Amino acid sequence: MKRTNKVLLATILTLTTSTLIGCGEEVHTVDWYTEHKAERQERIAQCDNNPGKLDATPNCINARESLGRYSIHGPMPKGW
Repeated sequence: MKRTNKVLLATILTLTTSTLIGCGEEVHTVDWYTEHKAERQERIAQCDNNPGKLDATPNCINARESLGRYSIHGPMPKGW
């Protein structure tokens, strides 16, 4: 294969991979999950139902982290 063809192929593969990676679901922050209790509970239930695949994903991590910031009286103050 000529050098030009190799560079072109590498560029196409890189662009394709970058595009596919960007097609995932939206990642919500810990603060977002703290403010959206129902969505947090739903996400944690999904994570618990399939921990082998989902437990290490950003949304599962953020939803669980927000749970730690939530008390029986509501959201804990920031910096607590």
